[in-house]
Amino acid sequence: RDASAGDGAAPAKGDKSANPFAAMYEGEQGQAMMEAGLEMAVDMQYGQLFTELGLDPEKEAALREVISNHQRAAMEGGMAMMRGEKKVEDLTMPSEEDLMASVAEILDADELDKFNAYQEELPERMLRQQMEMQVGMFAGGLSEEARTVTIDILVENLLPAEGSDDTPGSAEGMN
Repeated sequence: RDASAGDGAAPAKGDKSANPFAAMYEGEQGQAMMEAGLEMAVDMQYGQLFTELGLDPEKEAALREVISNHQRAAMEGGMAMMRGEKKVEDLTMPSEEDLMASVAEILDADELDKFNAYQEELPERMLRQQMEMQVGMFAGGLSEEARTVTIDILVENLLPAEGSDDTPGSAEGMN
C-alpha cells in the first residue's frame, strides 16, 4: 500500500485502480446511475418537506431541480477527486448560501421559513433515518419502546453538540 494514500494527494490521472468506485460512474450508464442515485437521495432527504409544503407541480419541480443541481455539483466534485483530476484542497463545493439564494427565488416567505427550518433539522432527520434502518436490520426483536429509546440515544450521541465543532461520532462529541 502506498504510504501517501491518506495525504489528500490525487491519484495519477487515468489510474482506475486508484479508485475502482469512480469507474462505476463513467460513461452514459454511469451517469444514469448517478442521476438515479441523486433522485433517490433528494426524495429521501426532502420528500417529507415536499409533502409538508404541498407545492404546485411546477414549483415543486423547480425546487427539486435547484436541490438536485446543488447536490450534483458536490457529487461531481467528489467524483473528480476520485478520478484523480482534483485534490481535496482544490475542490470548490457549492455553498449553502448559493442554495438558499436559489431556493428564495422559488418559494414565498412562508414556504422559505419552512424550508429553512427543515434544512436546519436535516442532519438529525437523516441520522435518525439511518439509525432506524440499522436498528431494524440488526435489532428487529426489540420492542417499539426499546427501539425508540435506542434510536434516540444513538442520534443524541452521534450528532455534535450544538455550538461545538466536534464531528459526529468523535469521542469529544459523546455525552
